[in-house]
Amino acid sequence: MANLSKAAQKKRTPSKQAAGPVLTFEIIHENSNLGARAWTKVRRNLEPFVEVGRNALGDIYASAAQAVLERMEEFEDRRAERQARQRIAARAAGKRAISAPKTHPAEAGVRPKNRSASPSKSSA
Repeated sequence: MANLSKAAQKKRTPSKQAAGPVLTFEIIHENSNLGARAWTKVRRNLEPFVEVGRNALGDIYASAAQAVLERMEEFEDRRAERQARQRIAARAAGKRAISAPKTHPAEAGVRPKNRSASPSKSSA
């Protein structure tokens, strides 16, 4: 390059104009509002459908909760009835036990089994 003249050296080096356009990115505030406006419009158009959906889900939830509460109430009623029957049976058994004469098994003629028998006698 030392042999080249200054004019030739200038031709070989790229100029700043040939580098291409410089791109800059900017947020334009006017267009950013378009999304918010579009979403507001969509929301306004869908609002009746959303309201109907909410009402339907509320009805479904209410009927399911009512069914569960009815089953719980039936279960508690059956349990209370069973406990009442058990209390009545226990009172009746207590009255019978009070009125029945208490006797010792030996007085009633019941003889206890002989448990002291050896294993050789019981197997023979």
